[in-house]
Amino acid sequence: MKNELAPFKSLIDSGIDGVMIGHLAVPALTDGKKIPASLSPEVIRGLLKNDMGYDGIVVTDALNMRAVTDLFSQPGMVELEAFKAGNDILCFPDSIREGIERIAAEVEEQDIQHRFKRVQEFKNRAFRRDPIADEDPISVDNIFREMARESLSFFQGNPATLNQVRESSFMGLGIGKNAQVFHDVLQDELQYPCYSFQSAERDQILEAAKDHDYVIVTVIPLKLRPKDRFGISPEAIDFLQALSKKSSVILYLFGNPYALTCWEFTTFKAVILAYQDFPDFQRNAALHFLGKSDARGTIPVRLKNVEND
Repeated sequence: MKNELAPFKSLIDSGIDGVMIGHLAVPALTDGKKIPASLSPEVIRGLLKNDMGYDGIVVTDALNMRAVTDLFSQPGMVELEAFKAGNDILCFPDSIREGIERIAAEVEEQDIQHRFKRVQEFKNRAFRRDPIADEDPISVDNIFREMARESLSFFQGNPATLNQVRESSFMGLGIGKNAQVFHDVLQDELQYPCYSFQSAERDQILEAAKDHDYVIVTVIPLKLRPKDRFGISPEAIDFLQALSKKSSVILYLFGNPYALTCWEFTTFKAVILAYQDFPDFQRNAALHFLGKSDARGTIPVRLKNVEND
């Protein structure tokens, strides 16, 4: 436990202003009780404040999450228990009015005012701080562009293949969300037909693919989480798998790399991972295809049955 708490203790000793408490249940810290840490006086008042000497603001993780809401049937109870456990700020409560009423009825006024004063002092300190002097301030746009450039990963195939593709006949195919920015950048320099799996007839796509040497496929999963194959329909999965056995598929995946496991992707000619579908990531992926940007990244996970190191 000492090793696990070391980074938190270091931050506390440096004077950090706030700590967010997650909903993870750790019975070893709560006298054997299977209760989320965010609702545990043993964790917040005992471990964090008494044992580790923390005296700053304590914030809950989102109280509208089922990890805590499923524990109570009455509105306002999760808010009350979170406040009693030692949290100063309750994040995303579902039952605001009922929570306020229960806290007012069951918590001493002195404790409520003490907590209010702590939060107010925290706000005052934050607003009094001078902005960091920087002649060249960091912009969010610049950060996104840098992330896009540094993360793009050529996961499978030979990078030289793209040189051949650009000089050959190819078509585009989109699965999931529309990779509009990617195709707009490409079509500023190259002319090629593009189809959407959602709107085009399957036979039409297969017939069109026969007339081209390569198919550039963009996949943008409809969901962030892996449930239901990241929102990619079984029909789309089966279709792309079948297409990859008949045509040379160059796949650009704008999303979670685990979505690749929906396919036997070794049948794809090349696989490039862009990780996000934000415009900057699509734009950089298009520049990569055009030979104007390198794939500098390395996939951060290991996919089933594939050696990627």
